[in-house]
Amino acid sequence: MCFYLAQVADALDFLHARNHTMDNQKVGIQHCDIKPSNMLLFGETVKLADFGLSSPMIAKRMPHRRAGTLDYAAPEVFRGELTDGTDQYALAVTYCLLRGGQVPFPDTPAKFDQTYVRPEPNLTMLSEPERPIIARALSPAPPNRWPSCTELIATLAKAVSVPG
Repeated sequence: MCFYLAQVADALDFLHARNHTMDNQKVGIQHCDIKPSNMLLFGETVKLADFGLSSPMIAKRMPHRRAGTLDYAAPEVFRGELTDGTDQYALAVTYCLLRGGQVPFPDTPAKFDQTYVRPEPNLTMLSEPERPIIARALSPAPPNRWPSCTELIATLAKAVSVPG
């Protein structure tokens, strides 16, 4: 699974890099709706789909509409913000679902509520070595998340690899 998610991570890191020009400004782009159904598998290649909620980023934290799929939404999205780590958070939730069959927050509200506070994630669907890696990606404080999506998935791949 990490082989496929590494492709998604590479795509996200490409989007997040402030190398895209928009209105004569260098911007990064947050996808804003990372989840399994937006990852399309073609043979051995994963394509990221549905850029309808994507937003340009000119700063590490910006005001933003509350949008996306609630189960995957980072805490800052509930507060009406985007950060450089918003997509990484959703990628970590995606990992939990694909690896363990459930999301780490079973009590997510049915609609965006500005007062909602994400509880500690339930990561019991993952092995012990995976838990601290995903917990870091699910930090409520975006600066405490991984420096990149690629680093997150590479660290997970090492943790779950079987010694040869």
